[in-house]
Amino acid sequence: MKLKTVEINGKQYAEIDTAGLPVYVHDDGKEIGFDAPLATKKITELNGEAKNHRLAKEAAEEKLAKFAAIEDPKKAIEALEMLSKSTRKS
Repeated sequence: MKLKTVEINGKQYAEIDTAGLPVYVHDDGKEIGFDAPLATKKITELNGEAKNHRLAKEAAEEKLAKFAAIEDPKKAIEALEMLSKSTRKS
């Protein structure tokens, strides 16, 4: 994206749209006003969301690490069921 400029008295100035936003031109020629405060707010929100996802992932990985030594979960469940049955019979 490139900032759209206008020349006034030999100096370059950013062109602004009707909302007072600086206009940027995309590679395809589409012009759009850039709302920096809104973009900054959205980036902050997304960073917070990413942090929450990262923390949740780390917590899940920490809980899952306790089971890392189990190579075959199906066999482990079968063994627990057998142990449970033998404990009930005793």
